[in-house]
Amino acid sequence: AIDSSEVSGIKEAIAASDYDLLMMFEADFFENILTYDVSSGLDAPHIQMFFNSTSQESSTIFQVMRSTFNEFERSLTNRFDINRSEDVAFNLATAEDESIQFIVGLVPFLLIVFLFTGAQAIASEAIAGEKERGTIATLLATPVKRSEIALGKILGLAITVMVSAASSFLGLILSLPRLVGSEGFTLSMYGPFTYGLMFIILITTVLIFVVMISLISAYARSIKEAASLTAPLMIFVFLIGLTSLFGSASDNPWLYLVPIYNSVQSLTSILSLDVNMLSLGLTILSNLTIVLLGVGVLAKMFASEKVMFNT
Repeated sequence: AIDSSEVSGIKEAIAASDYDLLMMFEADFFENILTYDVSSGLDAPHIQMFFNSTSQESSTIFQVMRSTFNEFERSLTNRFDINRSEDVAFNLATAEDESIQFIVGLVPFLLIVFLFTGAQAIASEAIAGEKERGTIATLLATPVKRSEIALGKILGLAITVMVSAASSFLGLILSLPRLVGSEGFTLSMYGPFTYGLMFIILITTVLIFVVMISLISAYARSIKEAASLTAPLMIFVFLIGLTSLFGSASDNPWLYLVPIYNSVQSLTSILSLDVNMLSLGLTILSNLTIVLLGVGVLAKMFASEKVMFNT
């Protein structure tokens, strides 16, 4: 039992996800349900359950307790009510928490989709298109190291894809309030630091996608073949992007060494305002390492006449 003076503090703790559930029974509750007459037209004895819908533990406990008491209530032929008062907010989740829950479930996946489709549309044509048109020979004949050509290709494509993704991201953010259709939806909890961290992750992710698709494009004989070869990769990336729908980011730091998956998890943690700098650092380190390896492989492919000229 608790004192009435403690109720407001417990509600604040539930809103902060420190506590999970507060159940309040009216005075003499069990005596009242035994003597309550359904046909009397009077209000049934009342149970109030305060919870936080954005906390998985709180929401689960609330669902279990409500289901348990509803089953008990049905066995007593409707002798009491749960959360009857319409003017009382029993869900103690803040507008910011509810907005974060919606954003985390949607935005990381859409960002990954925007980045990959942008990279696919541009990078597939960049190398395979030159091979198909026969202009790749002129490029390779220039007195420049193949590694510099590979790096230049990747950086140029990455900038183009990032500009495209930035416009898509801006359109998404501006349209979210209308998409949600809720007056309580807000983005006020995000500041320059949050967007800065997202930008860093998106840059390294773009580089990963450009490297992967450039390698496929360099191997392919034509734009059509490059597009068909990137289709399985696209499905794989989209499936990984869907992991953001499962909610909170993973706590296992080693998973942040896995390319693409680490970007999705990092975006999820950033948007959840629950950033682990170690996991974020591992994501950036892993992505940049993969990019450097990819540049090296692409440079070797440029140096191979068999690959470049399909001999």
